[in-house]
Amino acid sequence: MSYSKSMFSNFTTNQYRIVYNPVFKSTGTGTGTGTDYLNQITNDDITVITTIETDYTSIVANQLYEQISNDYSKYTQLFVLINAMRSRVTNTKILLFLKIIEEALVSAINTRTLYSSTLDLKLRNAELQRQITDITNETNQTVVQLMTTSGTLSITKRFKLVPIFNYYILIYGLPAYGVGFDPCRIAFLEEILRKNGINPYS
Repeated sequence: MSYSKSMFSNFTTNQYRIVYNPVFKSTGTGTGTGTDYLNQITNDDITVITTIETDYTSIVANQLYEQISNDYSKYTQLFVLINAMRSRVTNTKILLFLKIIEEALVSAINTRTLYSSTLDLKLRNAELQRQITDITNETNQTVVQLMTTSGTLSITKRFKLVPIFNYYILIYGLPAYGVGFDPCRIAFLEEILRKNGINPYS
């Protein structure tokens, strides 16, 4: 480690040279005026941080909780990589940012778990079960008029929605005309229903 003093002031900063790049100098603790410490973040590090932002934190910010990945091996790998960065980086300012990123990643996983548990509790609620039965038996049996004669005879056909769409309507409401059911929400509900021993499609 070496020390340097500015020729223009009494400001002194400690610097060190790293083994794999002895020419490189860093302000270490972030108390100096240089920006060499930014070189402690590599392109691979930026890729990891970008993945966390794209696949986790931005999804939570937009309240699209169903889209948060449930791939825990991917989550664990990202967590380990962020910890590796924190053990390598020495600048206190960057360390703070990395700590925030790590906590945001953990928060995203916790948010998905909490959201899943909330839906699970709703599905177990007795009043909810009563409402689902009402929807299954009456509300979602749509009558479509296929043909009407000049007399009083008419032909009708009834359609009955499978359970997953009944649950969808109950929790998220009926989709707007022409929009359809959100596939991410359908997939998320399917996971919850199967966990509770309910066949989503029969």
